[in-house]
Amino acid sequence: MSSTATHQPLSQAIVETIAENEDVDPLALDPLYEVINPDALDSLFTETNRSPRSDGKITFEYAGHTVVVNSDGTVRLADELTSVEEPL
Repeated sequence: MSSTATHQPLSQAIVETIAENEDVDPLALDPLYEVINPDALDSLFTETNRSPRSDGKITFEYAGHTVVVNSDGTVRLADELTSVEEPL
């Protein structure tokens, strides 16, 4: 499962992606701030008037998943990527 944050903060996209994956209300999840600073995460790949968005990615554990956030705003759950990429 993945999503791309277009007009929402990355922190919100992460919570919504996991809630959708788990089929639970986003409010039922533990607060994201218990594992990562949401404000710092949201600002990490944000474009400013002086500089373009930084390249890169950040990976961390949250709600039993390995979350991968790419600089393009894509949020992926690495545990799902592994199962998709396994040979048939």
